[in-house]
Amino acid sequence: MTNPRHFAAIFSAILMLFSIPRPESTTQTQPNNFMVRLLPGYRVQNYPTLDTVGAKIYKKGGLEIEYSSGSLMEEEASAITPDKILWKTKQIINGYPLTCVYTRSSDFVATFNDKSPTNFHAHIKSNQDLAEMLLIVLTYEPTKGYPISPDAIEPTPKSKPNR
Repeated sequence: MTNPRHFAAIFSAILMLFSIPRPESTTQTQPNNFMVRLLPGYRVQNYPTLDTVGAKIYKKGGLEIEYSSGSLMEEEASAITPDKILWKTKQIINGYPLTCVYTRSSDFVATFNDKSPTNFHAHIKSNQDLAEMLLIVLTYEPTKGYPISPDAIEPTPKSKPNR
């Protein structure tokens, strides 16, 4: 695995690109939009929930990102104990506060905390995984979202698989 400082440098460079403020828009999220822009080959599978939103964002044979959001959600990035953290950073992305944590066990957790926490969590196996996760997560835009092809949406499973 690559030096953790290399991950931090990659993260910082990409983070700077996405921290540039964007003009406000009054466009509402469309029903066929998703709150992050998917990279080519990625799919999303929503999980059935009662009071939160959950999904898996993934590419076959590649990275799997667990996504969860809701007023009852915990801020996952803030809940990681200091002894497990390799590095932690905070930034404002598209007007939303973001906390990112990279753990000693190679997990990357990103939490946006606006009105309610939105968490993204993945196990990072390579620099490519980290780059792809950042390129997806840093596009987070919950009010407008991004168009998503119906082909990129997997049918909802009957019950959420265990992590």
